[in-house]
Amino acid sequence: MDKKRVATDNCKDTSDKKLKQDTYKATQLNRRNNKLALPTRNKKRVDIPSDAKINVTVKQESKKELFECPNCSELIYPPYPPKLGQLIDELKDQKTRHDKRKQKEYEIYVAQCKEKKQTPLPFFEEHLEIDASDKKDVCRVHKIELLYKPIAIAKGYPEHIDFDSINDRIMSFQDELKSILDKNLSSSFFDAALQRFEQLGTKARNASETLKTFEEYLPGYYGNEGSDRIMDTLNRLFLQSDYADNNKTAPLTAVEFLQQVLVPECGIRLIRQDKQNKITLEEAKSIMRESQEYGSIVYFDIGVNKKKNNNSSSSNNNRI
Repeated sequence: MDKKRVATDNCKDTSDKKLKQDTYKATQLNRRNNKLALPTRNKKRVDIPSDAKINVTVKQESKKELFECPNCSELIYPPYPPKLGQLIDELKDQKTRHDKRKQKEYEIYVAQCKEKKQTPLPFFEEHLEIDASDKKDVCRVHKIELLYKPIAIAKGYPEHIDFDSINDRIMSFQDELKSILDKNLSSSFFDAALQRFEQLGTKARNASETLKTFEEYLPGYYGNEGSDRIMDTLNRLFLQSDYADNNKTAPLTAVEFLQQVLVPECGIRLIRQDKQNKITLEEAKSIMRESQEYGSIVYFDIGVNKKKNNNSSSSNNNRI
């Protein structure tokens, strides 16, 4: 019994002694570096899959190339659609030229300081102020290319509209428009205009009220450009020919009748034509309503831009 106890005590002494030695070794000071040297574990090497490395590299490159819209601050990731990429490249070129010019100005300033034996101030990067119209152009294009065009494809809107053909297309249903003008064919748009005048009277012509209802007259995905083209045709058909007058269109003026009634009536008929006349006018009206935002963004001021481009090109030709 005593022998077993002695053996057990010897085992305890041995283990305690080993524990003290290990503790001493673990906490001893490293004389060379004068730092506490603690025992270290063997680190296992972790192999990263090659495809993961590629993904990390791509993300890093994309982060470098991503573009922040100067107007709405939305982050846009490559690859960019061609039209948007061209605008982004132009802005980047502007910044590059700006930075080079500022760097050159600073080098001249430093040289002048050396001549005067003065200490130059440090170089501070000056932010390039982008023109407001350029900001809006980039913002509009990236929304069109990345947001609205995919919506158009999903909804089945035409990817391209031949605005030059609108006049001939309206001529194909001009008799219906004359019937609406003569009050022989009902129009929900005329009914809505009458209701506004009954509620508001002449206040319905106030600028604030007109702005509230402006989008209701837009011909859906044909946008402002389509509205302008339609008005041009209606003006020739009814105003220049004296077919429409204020007595015939009362309580609306003749111009108001064209804008608030006949423009949307043309819009739903053009949309029905786009659908090969396989939908009703009521279904076309629903499409027109849901596509008004798309049209107002995508075809906002194409006519204005065309005039600007034509003027600039003609001025360039005059210079040549």
